[in-house]
Amino acid sequence: MIADVDQQTWLEAAHRAAEYLLRSERASGAITESVRGSSGVVDVLFRLADGADVWHTVNALLAIQAAGRTSAAAVAFVRDQVRKEGGLPYWSARPGLCIETTAAGALALPELRPTLVPALRRYALPEGRWATFILDEPGGFDHYLTAPSVTAWALAALGGDDPLVDTGRRYLRDTRDARGIWAAHDACYATPFYPAHLAAAQVPDRDAVLAFTVESASPSGGWGFGDPPREDASTLPTAWALLTLLACDPTLATAGPAATRAADWLLAAQRDDGSFPAAPLPPDIFYTGSVYATSVATVALARLVEAA
Repeated sequence: MIADVDQQTWLEAAHRAAEYLLRSERASGAITESVRGSSGVVDVLFRLADGADVWHTVNALLAIQAAGRTSAAAVAFVRDQVRKEGGLPYWSARPGLCIETTAAGALALPELRPTLVPALRRYALPEGRWATFILDEPGGFDHYLTAPSVTAWALAALGGDDPLVDTGRRYLRDTRDARGIWAAHDACYATPFYPAHLAAAQVPDRDAVLAFTVESASPSGGWGFGDPPREDASTLPTAWALLTLLACDPTLATAGPAATRAADWLLAAQRDDGSFPAAPLPPDIFYTGSVYATSVATVALARLVEAA
C-alpha cells in the first residue's frame, strides 16, 4: 500500500514539471530546447541546432496531458508537421518519417490517428520490425537499424486488435537476451529500460523483466545509464525503469517498494523550476537539456499516482 501523502507529493511534482514544460513552449508552439553541446553520435551526424523539436513536443504533450493539462499551440505545431504521406518527422528541419515520433504522436493526439497509424502499417517490415527513421531522399532508409524499442512504440500506437501486433509481439519475445530483458542501444539511449518501458507490456511473461529492474536499482533508489545500470542514477533511466515496473506489475503488488523509492529519487532530483536534469549522462546521449527528461519523468510520476 502506498500512502496518500506520497501520492499527493508525486502528483504535485508532476504538476510543477508540466508547468515547466508549458513555460518552455516557443512561439511556434514547439516545446523544445537546443541539444547542442553533446558529443553524441546523433548530434555529430545531424547537428540538431534547435533540438529534435517534433519528438520533444509529442513527448511533452504526453507529459502535460498525464498531468491533466494541454497546449493548443503545441497540438497545432505537431499537426502542422504531419507529412502529406502521413506520419511525423522527429525534427521539423528534417522531413523524413520517424516511426517512434509517429507512434508517440498517435498516442498524444488521437485526432491524428487516421493519418498517423496508416503510416505505421505502411512501413512495417517483415518479422515484426520497423526502422526508426526513413528518409525522403534516394535510398529511403536511414542507417539507424530496427530495434525492439521501435517495435514497442509502434505496437503501443497500433493497439491490441491490429493484425500486425501478433508478429510484433513475437519479435519482442524473441529479442530478449539471457536475462529476459532487451539490451541497451549504446549509441542512443544507453539503457535497457528504454525498450523495456514499452516492450514489457507486449510480452506475456514479465517476471524476468521485473526481477532485473528491481535488482538493478542503485542504493539511492534510482537507476543509472549503462547495461547493467551504473550506480550514479539519472532522471531518464530512473523514469523509464519506473515505467517498466508499472508495465510489469500494474497493481504494484510486488514492485510497490521499488516504485516508491524511484519516485522519491525523482522528487529529490527535481529542480525548483519544476524541471528534471538529464545529467549525469554518457557521452553518446544527445538529449543534454531538461525538456525531454522532464517529459519522461512527468509521465512516470503521473502513471504511478494512477496505479497507486
